[in-house]
Amino acid sequence: MKKCVHILAINDTYLSELRKITLPNLKEYASRIGAEVNVITERKYDGWPITYEKFQIYEYGMGYDWNVFIDLDTVIHPKFHDVTLQYPKSTISFNFAYHANTQLKLDKYFARDGRNVGVATNFVVTSDWTHDFWQPLDISKEEALSRVIRQHIVDEYCASRNLARYGLKYLGVAPTPEDQKLVLHIGAERENEENSVSVAKEYIQTF
Repeated sequence: MKKCVHILAINDTYLSELRKITLPNLKEYASRIGAEVNVITERKYDGWPITYEKFQIYEYGMGYDWNVFIDLDTVIHPKFHDVTLQYPKSTISFNFAYHANTQLKLDKYFARDGRNVGVATNFVVTSDWTHDFWQPLDISKEEALSRVIRQHIVDEYCASRNLARYGLKYLGVAPTPEDQKLVLHIGAERENEENSVSVAKEYIQTF
């Protein structure tokens, strides 16, 4: 079974201190579950918000049984399970969902689907059966950016639209309170990196 963990780390100066903690941690997780690691370091979608580069997984991830995307500002406890063994291939999983119409401008795919699901893309697990989740948008950048309340969540628009468009089934990547304690998504920003580093170090001390 071929698995790949994808991590977006294009700008070397972005969260440069935090990534010294998180990147080795995420690579260790990939090793524990028998997955290859793809660190996305180059841009493909010039002019788009950098978060949209996650959808390089559509091409790179072909040929894998499982693709796992994890944000760079995430720390995973050594006791956290192998997410590729959690659900059948017909079901994707991710860390957080919200009401799509609060953040996104919905179209016919959302209307037809009817679930009104917005996908937070900080931790997403898909199989070769559900690889359509990573399909890049078929509309222009200008149109896509007009459908989000903040440009940097255009990746969430694409993910949520694909979930609706293809009627994909989903569940939580960390479904229980105990599981949720084993994944720390810091939600770091450049302006508070020092605090994020402290949070990451404190969490790792609980291992």
